[in-house]
Amino acid sequence: MTTTTIDWHSVHRRMKLAIEMLTTRHIYDGHKLDQALANAALADCRGEKIDGLVQFSGQTGVPLDWLMLGDTGALVCAVVAASYSGQEGAAVESTMVDGQYSV
Repeated sequence: MTTTTIDWHSVHRRMKLAIEMLTTRHIYDGHKLDQALANAALADCRGEKIDGLVQFSGQTGVPLDWLMLGDTGALVCAVVAASYSGQEGAAVESTMVDGQYSV
Protein backbone atom coordinates (compact mmCIF):
# COMPACT_ATOMS: atom_id res chain seq x y z
CA MET A 1 0.00 0.00 0.00
CA THR A 2 1.31 3.44 -0.93
CA THR A 3 1.28 6.16 1.72
CA THR A 4 0.89 9.78 0.70
CA THR A 5 2.12 12.52 2.98
CA ILE A 6 -0.14 15.57 3.01
CA ASP A 7 1.61 18.95 2.85
CA TRP A 8 -0.89 20.90 4.97
CA HIS A 9 0.77 24.24 4.23
CA SER A 10 0.11 23.64 0.52
CA VAL A 11 -3.44 22.45 1.24
CA HIS A 12 -4.08 25.70 3.13
CA ARG A 13 -2.61 27.72 0.24
CA ARG A 14 -4.83 25.93 -2.33
CA MET A 15 -7.87 26.36 -0.09
CA LYS A 16 -7.23 30.10 0.15
CA LEU A 17 -6.84 30.26 -3.64
CA ALA A 18 -10.12 28.39 -4.18
CA ILE A 19 -11.94 30.75 -1.80
CA GLU A 20 -10.44 33.78 -3.54
CA MET A 21 -11.50 32.51 -6.97
CA LEU A 22 -15.02 31.67 -5.80
CA THR A 23 -15.51 35.08 -4.18
CA THR A 24 -13.84 37.37 -6.73
CA ARG A 25 -14.85 35.75 -10.03
CA HIS A 26 -18.24 35.42 -11.70
CA ILE A 27 -19.31 31.80 -11.28
CA TYR A 28 -22.97 32.22 -12.25
CA ASP A 29 -25.70 34.76 -11.58
CA GLY A 30 -26.65 34.65 -7.92
CA HIS A 31 -23.64 32.56 -6.81
CA LYS A 32 -22.50 33.27 -3.28
CA LEU A 33 -19.90 31.21 -1.48
CA ASP A 34 -20.94 29.83 1.91
CA GLN A 35 -18.38 31.81 3.90
CA ALA A 36 -18.95 29.83 7.10
CA LEU A 37 -18.15 26.61 5.26
CA ALA A 38 -15.09 28.19 3.64
CA ASN A 39 -13.83 29.41 7.02
CA ALA A 40 -14.40 25.98 8.58
CA ALA A 41 -12.44 24.32 5.78
CA LEU A 42 -9.58 26.80 6.23
CA ALA A 43 -9.54 26.10 9.96
CA ASP A 44 -9.44 22.37 9.25
CA CYS A 45 -6.30 22.88 7.15
CA ARG A 46 -4.57 24.44 10.13
CA GLY A 47 -5.66 21.57 12.35
CA GLU A 48 -4.79 18.95 9.72
CA LYS A 49 -8.39 17.69 9.59
CA ILE A 50 -10.33 16.78 6.46
CA ASP A 51 -14.04 17.09 7.36
CA GLY A 52 -14.44 20.75 6.31
CA LEU A 53 -12.43 20.18 3.14
CA VAL A 54 -14.69 17.29 2.12
CA GLN A 55 -17.80 19.40 2.72
CA PHE A 56 -16.30 22.37 0.85
CA SER A 57 -15.38 20.14 -2.09
CA GLY A 58 -18.83 18.58 -2.18
CA GLN A 59 -20.65 21.91 -2.06
CA THR A 60 -18.45 23.84 -4.50
CA GLY A 61 -17.31 21.12 -6.88
CA VAL A 62 -13.64 21.96 -6.30
CA PRO A 63 -11.96 18.54 -6.53
CA LEU A 64 -10.72 17.15 -3.23
CA ASP A 65 -7.72 15.65 -5.07
CA TRP A 66 -6.64 19.16 -6.03
CA LEU A 67 -7.23 20.63 -2.59
CA MET A 68 -5.38 17.84 -0.78
CA LEU A 69 -2.70 16.80 -3.28
CA GLY A 70 -2.46 19.58 -5.86
CA ASP A 71 -3.57 17.16 -8.58
CA THR A 72 -4.33 19.40 -11.58
CA GLY A 73 -5.69 16.41 -13.51
CA ALA A 74 -8.65 16.41 -11.13
CA LEU A 75 -9.34 20.07 -12.02
CA VAL A 76 -9.26 19.39 -15.75
CA CYS A 77 -11.55 16.37 -15.46
CA ALA A 78 -14.00 18.28 -13.25
CA VAL A 79 -14.26 21.08 -15.82
CA VAL A 80 -14.77 18.67 -18.70
CA ALA A 81 -17.33 16.66 -16.72
CA ALA A 82 -19.22 19.85 -15.87
CA SER A 83 -19.33 20.84 -19.54
CA TYR A 84 -20.99 17.51 -20.33
CA SER A 85 -23.32 17.48 -17.33
CA GLY A 86 -26.07 19.26 -19.23
CA GLN A 87 -26.04 16.65 -21.99
CA GLU A 88 -28.25 13.60 -21.67
CA GLY A 89 -26.32 10.50 -20.69
CA ALA A 90 -23.09 12.43 -20.18
CA ALA A 91 -20.43 11.40 -17.70
CA VAL A 92 -20.23 13.74 -14.73
CA GLU A 93 -17.41 12.20 -12.73
CA SER A 94 -13.77 11.47 -13.29
CA THR A 95 -11.92 8.33 -12.31
CA MET A 96 -8.26 7.40 -12.24
CA VAL A 97 -7.34 4.24 -14.10
CA ASP A 98 -3.71 3.13 -14.35
CA GLY A 99 -2.52 6.56 -13.24
CA GLN A 100 -4.60 8.37 -15.89
CA TYR A 101 -7.78 10.37 -15.39
CA SER A 102 -10.81 9.71 -17.53
CA VAL A 103 -14.18 11.41 -17.69
